[in-house]
Amino acid sequence: DLSRTVGWFTEIKPISIAAVVQDSVGECLASVRDQLRSPAKLTPASSPVLFNYLGKAEQLFPTDDRLKFVEPLQLWRHPQCSRDHEFEVNATIIDGRLQLHWSYNSKWHAEQTIRDLGRDLVKSLRHVISYAIDPEVKVFASPTDFPHAKLDSSKLKKLAMALDKKSNKKKDGA
Repeated sequence: DLSRTVGWFTEIKPISIAAVVQDSVGECLASVRDQLRSPAKLTPASSPVLFNYLGKAEQLFPTDDRLKFVEPLQLWRHPQCSRDHEFEVNATIIDGRLQLHWSYNSKWHAEQTIRDLGRDLVKSLRHVISYAIDPEVKVFASPTDFPHAKLDSSKLKKLAMALDKKSNKKKDGA
């Protein structure tokens, strides 16, 4: 019976994502999405980074007038607990805003290094978000989006081009 337990359990699934240079943010996102969907990406290799997304805090801890977050959600560890990763990034959404909490060994990394990494991450996230909300952006579909259709990349591109042509003809009134 865990009904009186404070906290939650986390399952760690190590993954490996290949850094692939793409022509656009959309192609890069599609590549990462496809890699994450592949069960072959689970790897026992250790990583210097542990990323833990905790979801929306409001869903984790429903709030009412009596209970409200007064500081960013943080995870604490006992000082004698060994660190398995150089960096731990714990992310959650509180009041509609993404909050990141970085943990690291100050004997290995200077605070300014972590600040620079955080700033670069925020800059990259803003770039991805501006791409995602741009109404002119074409969405990149991949065969993993349609697992039962038995489409490979070339067939999917041909289908997308045909649909795009048909859509453009409707817009032009043809």
